[in-house]
Amino acid sequence: MYVISILMFYKIIILAVSCFALNNKPNIVIYLTDDLGIGAIDNNSIKTPFLLKFKKESLEMTHTYSNAVCSPSRWEILTGSNEVDRNGVDGMVSIPEITLPKSLLSMGYNTAIIGKYGHGDGKSIGSAKLMGFNYSYVYPTHESAHILYPQILEKNGIPISINNGKVSRKYCKKFKNKCIYSADLFLKESLAFIDENKNGPFFLLWSTTLPHLGVYKKIKEKYKFPVPELGEYKNIKSMTYNQKSYASMITNYIDRDMQYLENKLIQCNIKKNTIVIFLSDNGPEKRFGIIKKFNLNKGLRGYKTNLYEGGVRVHGLIRWPDVISPGTSDFPWKIQNLLPTLTSISGNTVIKPNTYDLSNVWTYGDIFNYNFHIKHCGYGISGICKSSYYYFKNNILLKKINGKTYNLTNNPFEKD
Repeated sequence: MYVISILMFYKIIILAVSCFALNNKPNIVIYLTDDLGIGAIDNNSIKTPFLLKFKKESLEMTHTYSNAVCSPSRWEILTGSNEVDRNGVDGMVSIPEITLPKSLLSMGYNTAIIGKYGHGDGKSIGSAKLMGFNYSYVYPTHESAHILYPQILEKNGIPISINNGKVSRKYCKKFKNKCIYSADLFLKESLAFIDENKNGPFFLLWSTTLPHLGVYKKIKEKYKFPVPELGEYKNIKSMTYNQKSYASMITNYIDRDMQYLENKLIQCNIKKNTIVIFLSDNGPEKRFGIIKKFNLNKGLRGYKTNLYEGGVRVHGLIRWPDVISPGTSDFPWKIQNLLPTLTSISGNTVIKPNTYDLSNVWTYGDIFNYNFHIKHCGYGISGICKSSYYYFKNNILLKKINGKTYNLTNNPFEKD
């Protein structure tokens, strides 16, 4: 099973590299969701009309792995390293010499991050500029990204005021036009960046905060799923308010964003030369009954913050029209491999320890020695770190976690 998938994916990527001269580098857009379960798209209860269309046009990597929580996953995408835990956020860790945006910047790309960043504000050692982004429009801190009607955002490291101090659920319900939802701002900024850089090449990390739990104004508020409109879910009696607002985040904001992205690429006549990758940073939130209500994990064990499959296996949709053939691959890969893979496709492979260039690593033949691990550390400075290890034996994908070994080929739900 894995042999067919790996060889197919290998041929696809080799075709990708050979079809584009180095002076015709593809644009790259990563749309990164926050706490989205792998069952959120193929769902009878949550409508995602555009994402279903996008999925049919993409290579669906069914075994895409993130970290168990958001900050380490985002660090992995940007740096190719999985050695930063929950404490390595908000300017507490220096940016490494090699990062994905810095590498692409050196190849002539304009690089941008819009949305949730979480590795340091504009004055810190972990700023978006030092990471390699020559344009940023982000929350100043990891924690502030939970405020979905923000008071402050940063544009290229400079704080800008957004909402006034009156923001609350009651106020926003009464004065909708006076409450600015961060997802709407990020949509506007992302489309403007693409428009301004349509002659390319560009790299955009569109990092939405949705459908993460959030608050209106203050972190100390009770977490909910704040959303301007419940839309089509408003009158569904079988859903609680939080379930309705969660579903609305996906339908009316995430799916909407992807549709607007598509429209902009077509308008700028750059759809064919743009790689679009749809991901999540980890599995879904446990609270409010959303996993069971919407079958967000498709029966997989676990959820966000733990290392079982439901916490770390995420959506991985990759589209590059006329280059990457639509289909499905069960080849297991971790998001930290985006750095060597995307730099290779763009013309200058950058390899870091424990990463693999998925565009040509299979040419060596010894493909089943590929292995990786996922590390998750608990909250606080003294949080206990745990790891899960993935490896192949006789073409079977095995996973070792908590002293037990699971055969994921025959036991994908990790039943004891």
